[in-house]
Formats: sequence, structure tokens, C-alpha cells
Amino acid sequence: MDQYKKVPCWKWKQEKPDWCRYSDVAVRDFPLGASESYTFCDWNEYYIITGGSAEIRIENQLFEISAGDIVAIPAGDAHCIERVTEPLTYALLCDRLQGKERKKRIAVPEECIRRFIGPEGRYEDGYQRSDELPAVHSVILKPRTWFWLNQKPFWSDLVNLSAMTFHAGESEMDYHRHECDEIYIVTKGSVTVRIEGDEFPLVKGECVPMKAGTNHQVANADCDSIVAFAYDKLQGLKRYGHLHDGEQIWILNE
Repeated sequence: MDQYKKVPCWKWKQEKPDWCRYSDVAVRDFPLGASESYTFCDWNEYYIITGGSAEIRIENQLFEISAGDIVAIPAGDAHCIERVTEPLTYALLCDRLQGKERKKRIAVPEECIRRFIGPEGRYEDGYQRSDELPAVHSVILKPRTWFWLNQKPFWSDLVNLSAMTFHAGESEMDYHRHECDEIYIVTKGSVTVRIEGDEFPLVKGECVPMKAGTNHQVANADCDSIVAFAYDKLQGLKRYGHLHDGEQIWILNE
């Protein structure tokens, strides 16, 4: 069983490790003005937005999303990129298939109920009431580690979703491991990732999933680059943060 493995996203379904939960991983680019068909799937789906902006429709509500945002969509919720307002790039993570294992396109509703425009829960016609909070879907704006943990939807067991920006020559702050499986996905530029002493050059559209307990870091960015990442559910002692060999302490990400 591979503890870690470099995989081109376009070959994910053929080459993914058996232990990894994601049925699909991709990096997607949409040009200005682009849109896509309204659809729902039988898997939980996550977008890590790393460039641009767009309007996304989820269950007949419009949300504005931009670089730094996380979109979390549960199985069965209909959704689509409604309109790209600035060339859009995001990492896509599709969870395990559920239920009837469907992927179906449906008609776009004629009317949008309300338009969500702010991180405080504000719609264009006023603030939402507590009984209007989305029951099943979630759009997380400007995420930070603690924000995802506090605001993540109840149906998701992922511990963290975000992206790191590296300028040319920069590296991650430490060589560390986690008590959860993790995946790195390059959405811009190219980086070298060090994993258990091996080095893997990754370019946009490539990823590397890593089992819990695997030491790793972004060792070097060859140019200005962005790496999206996701933490799976915690294992072992369920400590959250960076763990280091030979040390009993751990550091909470800030």
C-alpha cells in the first residue's frame, strides 16, 4: 500500500491510491463569462477557489465566490457555475460515491430565490434570519483553519480545506506530519514537495495524496505558485496540527 504517490489529476481515476477517499480530483479553469450545466451528484463535493471570481448556484440560491473561498456541496444538492466574473481556477475534490451513485444534469430553475452577497450571512435584500440558514449546503468565505472547524457543514468530516501561496524560492515553514490523510494539489506554478526524504516536482494539475503519519513539506517553489490542500478526518490520538519526529509537542496551525 503506497503511503504517498504523485498523480496527475487527469489520471486520478486510474492511478489513485486505494486508501484515498476521493473518487475524483481535478484542477479546473473557467474563462471570463463561462458557465456550466446545472447538475447534482451522489458525492460530497468541495471547491477550493485559488483564482478569479464567479457566481455559483446551489439549490436555487446564488452565491458570489472568489479566490480564498471554499465551496462545500453535499451529495444531492443541485449546483452549477452560473457566471464567471474573473477567470476562475479551483481545485475540485469529489468524495466517495453514495446512494444510487448518480451523476445527473437537471433543468435550471426559472427563478433564483435570494442572492447571497456577504460573509456575514447578508443577502441583497437584507440579513438572513436564523431559520433561513442553509440546512445542508455551505459556502465558506475567506477560510482560515479555525473558521472551517467552526463553520464547516455538519455532514463533512474533513478537518481542513485551504490553499497556500508560495513565491519563487519559498518553502513551507517546517517538515512535519499529521494524524490525518492529506492531499496537495498544485493549481498554479510548480513546486517541489519533500515526502519521507523523496522529492517530487509538481506542476499545475498534479497532486500528491499522503497517508497519516507521513512526513512532508513544500521544499521549494520554482515560481509563484499555489498549493491547495485538504485534511481528512483525524486518526490516532486525533491531534490537530503539525507533528514532528522526536518531539512530543505539536503546533496548532495559525
